[in-house]
Amino acid sequence: MVAIAFYAADEVGKLADLIGEFLGEPAESGPFATKIKQLLEQDSPTKVDKICSLVAGQASVLAENLETKDFEKTFNLVIAIIVQANIKLLDSTLVPEVVKALSSGADKKQLRLKVLSNLYNSVLPHGKSRPLVFKTIVSFAAENDELEAIIPTLDNLDLMMASWGFSVQQKSELYLHVADSLKKDLEHELLGFQYTLRHLAIIEATDNAALKVASQTAVQAVKDAIRYPSVFNFEDVFRLPAVQATKSANPKLFDLLKVFLDQTLKQYRAFVKANPTFLKDQGIITGTNDDVLVSKIRLLSLATLAAKYLNGEMPYAAVAEALEIPEADVEIWFIDAIRAGLVDGKLNQIKKAVVVTRSTYRVFTKEEWATLGNRLEEWKTNLKEVLQVLANAKLMGASEAAAVIETSG
Repeated sequence: MVAIAFYAADEVGKLADLIGEFLGEPAESGPFATKIKQLLEQDSPTKVDKICSLVAGQASVLAENLETKDFEKTFNLVIAIIVQANIKLLDSTLVPEVVKALSSGADKKQLRLKVLSNLYNSVLPHGKSRPLVFKTIVSFAAENDELEAIIPTLDNLDLMMASWGFSVQQKSELYLHVADSLKKDLEHELLGFQYTLRHLAIIEATDNAALKVASQTAVQAVKDAIRYPSVFNFEDVFRLPAVQATKSANPKLFDLLKVFLDQTLKQYRAFVKANPTFLKDQGIITGTNDDVLVSKIRLLSLATLAAKYLNGEMPYAAVAEALEIPEADVEIWFIDAIRAGLVDGKLNQIKKAVVVTRSTYRVFTKEEWATLGNRLEEWKTNLKEVLQVLANAKLMGASEAAAVIETSG
């Protein structure tokens, strides 16, 4: 009996009959079914490719007409058939046709996504089809509110691209595709922002063509970094060559980025006063309410202030002045800064001071390196003193033990 993969010819024939039925042809004797059955009887080296092409060409007919209970098992049969074709035909024609059919409908969303995953796992790991299927899965999930289903897969994206032999440019393009897809869902837009940064990080400072293409993405990344309430690391954004390349074309936006990079609430107020409509014009805020940005720059200003009092006591009054808040609100803001991961410490309500045990440096410059070096020297000195105390204690213990032995003797 002639077979394609592990499916017997009669299974392929039944599929042909089903497709013929959906095409409105006579049962079992229509042109499509007849053509498939004739090919099955032939002993030709090209018959498998021809059958695969005919089946894949009708994938959209199947997707539109199959009932829910038959959808996955029928497409699993389609997949098992087409993967027997030569790799060139599979990559160039068959997989794209099946992918298009599965991703074009809005019904049976979860089933379509599952079948796309089955297709991904069925094609060769190192062929050209897997990247296409993966990109389609991401797009389809984003367009149909099914992103939760594919989020865990993204953890393996770098390994997947390595197995596909992706070039730097291909990696950059896929990062951007993933980023744009994630941003379609408000719940995942922050993760999308992270993939945007990965896309931009690949672009070299010397690649002028790529920098030009990425300019709009870089500008939007800066705006997103500023407007997202939970983004506090601006140094990674600021140092990206693609972001640096936007400085001359968007000087005001770059100035605002600098404010959030290493400046304080005072400089933010000055910027807004000098550019009263800029935030709204750039789409960073809607209306005139910039409360989110004010809260964010306050927390960043608190981190900057806390760094000056590391391992010391930071007066409530100093915090209140820097953040332009009543002293009664200082504790709330410090707790918020702890939650944001910017600082650590203990509140001393009696002294009206905060004992700062850790503060995030917003930028790490030569000054910070010098400070770190000084602290390491202090720790080194303190450690020597502790070791000396231990050594002295050991000597005293030995002397006392010898004296006891001598007395006993």
